[in-house]
This record gives sequence, C-alpha cells and structure tokens, in this order.
Amino acid sequence: MALATGGACVLATLTFAFLSRGPSPQRSAADGVVKPTAPVPQPYDYDDDAEYGVEKFDTAAANTADYEAAPACGHCMWARCRTNRCGQWFPDNQPDGYARNFCMCGCCRRQCGFPRFCHAGVPYISEGWRTRVTTLALSGSPLLLPAQTAVSDDGATLYVADELGHSVRSVDMATGEVRTLAGTGEMGAEDGTGTAATFRNPRGLARIPGSSPAKLVVADTGNNRLRLLTLGDGGGAPSVTTLAGSGEEDIADGFGTNSAFAFPKGLAATDAFVLVADSGNDAIRMVTFDDRLTTTVAGEYEQPPHDGPLDGLGSAARFSQPTGIALSADESRAFVADAGNNAIRAIDMVSFEVTTLAGTGKHGVAEGHDSSFFVPSDLALHADGEHLQLVDSKNRLVRMLDLRRCDSAGRKCYTSASAGFPGVPGAADGVGPAARFGLANAISALPDSNVDEARFAVSDGELKSIRLVTISRKDERA
Repeated sequence: MALATGGACVLATLTFAFLSRGPSPQRSAADGVVKPTAPVPQPYDYDDDAEYGVEKFDTAAANTADYEAAPACGHCMWARCRTNRCGQWFPDNQPDGYARNFCMCGCCRRQCGFPRFCHAGVPYISEGWRTRVTTLALSGSPLLLPAQTAVSDDGATLYVADELGHSVRSVDMATGEVRTLAGTGEMGAEDGTGTAATFRNPRGLARIPGSSPAKLVVADTGNNRLRLLTLGDGGGAPSVTTLAGSGEEDIADGFGTNSAFAFPKGLAATDAFVLVADSGNDAIRMVTFDDRLTTTVAGEYEQPPHDGPLDGLGSAARFSQPTGIALSADESRAFVADAGNNAIRAIDMVSFEVTTLAGTGKHGVAEGHDSSFFVPSDLALHADGEHLQLVDSKNRLVRMLDLRRCDSAGRKCYTSASAGFPGVPGAADGVGPAARFGLANAISALPDSNVDEARFAVSDGELKSIRLVTISRKDERA
C-alpha cells in the first residue's frame, strides 16, 4: 500500500507537468470520464466462464523461463494478487482496482503450464509476437524528464527532449553516455549556439530526414514555439533558431513568428514539413520548412470542449490535448495519440478527414475491438506499416494497434497489450507482462527494425530512463 500511495504522489506531480495547459480554461485529461457505479464487492462467479475452461490457479507459479521457451503460447498474464481480493469489484477511484473492474488474478486457465487471463480485462493473447523490455544503462549527466526522442540514421545516437532539464540531450546507444546538445538547464527562450541557447519545458522532438548536417525540430512547449536545432559538422556546436511561433499562447496561422501555438507537444517530420500536436489548441498543425508557413490541418479550439472524440473533415473534427503524432511511410496518413480523449485517431493527409481508430473517449484498459485507454501519450509505426506501437501512460502499458484489423469504416481497430501490467508501476525489465513501467510518455522506432523484429525507444519520465522494447514475431508451433 505504501508503494501505491507513493506512486500516486509521483504520478500526480508528473501528470501536472505532462498535461499542463497553462492558464487556458481547457479540459484536463480526466474530464468527461464516466466512472462506473460500483456494486457491493462480491465474489466473481467462476461458473459463468466454464466454457473457457477456467480454473482457480496459484498465479505465483507463473514461470518466465517456461514462458520464453513456449513460442506457441503468446503473452500470458500473471499476477501475485492477494487471494482475498481476487474476483472482487473495486470502484474506479480505488488504486487497487485501477479501472480494471475485477481483480482477475483468480480467473486463470492452464496454457503451456502456467496461468493466462481468460476474461475481458487485459488479455495477453497470442498474436504471434513476443515482447522484451530492457533498460538502457545511462552515464554522464542524468536525464531529468525524458520526453519525445529521435534517432540518427545509423541508430548510433538517440536525441532526447529533456522536459525538466530545459534542454536537448544526446545518448550514445553503445555506451549510454548522455551529453547536452543545447540548453543551459535554465528556462529561457534565447536562440544561440549550444548551451547558450535556452528552452522552457521542451517536450517534442523530430529529426528532419535526409538533412545534412542533421537538423532537429524541437517543440519548445513552455515557450509555445518550434525551434530548429542544427547539429554542427565535425563535432561543432549545434545552433538553435526559432522556426515558428510568436511565444504567445494562442492559435494563429501565418509565417514564422507571426504564427502562434499553445503548448505544442508531439512532432512528426518529413523533409518538407513537420506536423505538430498542438495540445493546448486541441489541433493538429503543419509547418512547411521552405517558407516557415504554419497552417491548421485538423481540429479547432472550442470552449467548452467537445465531450469525446469527434470525427470529421479538417476543422470539423475535435481533439482534446493531442500529445503524440506519427506519419505512415508514404506520408498519406497521420496517427494521433489524442490523450485527453483517451483515443487513437487517424488523419487522411489528402482530404484531412479524421477518424477514430480506437478508444471510447472514457478512460479504461479494455483490449480487442472495443479497446479503451488512459492517457495514450505517443505512438510510433512498425517497420511493417501495419501496426502502431503506443504508450498508454496512466495504464502503465505499452500496447499494439493492428491497422489491418479494423471494421469496414476503418474504426474499432484491434488493440492488444505488449508489455507492462495495467495500473502497476515499477522498473522491472522482462518479457511481456513481467515488465513494469513508471510513467512512459514517448516512443520512437529505432532504425534497425524490420518486419520480423521491431525495436523502440520508450521514454519513462517517472524513472528518468530510456527503455528499449523489442517486439519479435514468433514461429507458431502446436
């Protein structure tokens, strides 16, 4: 219980920084949540699941070695719950229940010699993938609150927006050494060279593909600006200039600093433009590099905000605090982590039509075709172009969305858990549900990924660490 209480305090602190809206009268991520009416706690009726072959099972017997040796079994769930709480209903506001409705640790079936969830909750079902989580060993100056990352073409360097460090950092992927590329560590809005430049809570980061010398776009969230960081040739100091944004918290299209943003966060860049999840404006914006023109692609600021995700063309669509964004390889679609709506959205980059791929607008942790999320903060595309990997921050999960398994309207796409245990914080590395996250807030695909093995860097802000998530296809055997 001490762990749960301490975790709640840390979560509250980080959530404030993570979803801060400034003085705007905007909706918080929890607004609009409909909490279920909790019946009197009562034992779960195992007989209802007799058709699934349910049996009470000592879940402490779960064996990671057996799991790794059983490629046909998929991700199997286990939990060491207290037996007197198994199968009971917990109200949403109680941390032990954590919106899971039932503690299902007693509702298990035998598969490959160890337990597996058999009921709606959070199934780690066999999808032909195995997930392993490790933590990158870091050295040098510590990361204070790692947020969005970008990676060099050769995969040797990971660039990190350090939100509380008010800087942009680099991490040597071979040695784990952390260096500061730009920023003094103090808040400011000065352009300049290297540590002469200043930022204020930078959260978003994207590398411009093909740029030479390499260029990074920084969402300087607290300054309501986009900055351009150009890495120096031959080890020279990088330079920082302002790409767009007046610095005022507002929404305005225009050239350069005649445009305005409100807490821009996630970024996705091509060689021609950068897409911006403009969180405080509930909108997706675009800035073209040749003329520094900012335009609004989709969404519109509305007060009071629309209750839940609203699909539509361009400005007719509604978002709530979008924080993450990714582009398909052919740039025909953008995918948005709509954090305040607890939903994953898609934008057709020709028509600018917005559709909801998954999520109901209410927080939850359900999987399958009627999935729900709790502040999904960022996402990245697999090398196969058919799956999205996303960080479901407050559920403490990394999850996968299958773009091939949606309904005829392209909605209700199938979502499954990849790693972590819902609502349970921690720092454990491991396979699938054995891994634990603090408060993961960003994810980026690593360049050595392929269709059989996708690798991602996940920023765990609560743990001040970089987690490496490897998702491999398995040979399915009987």
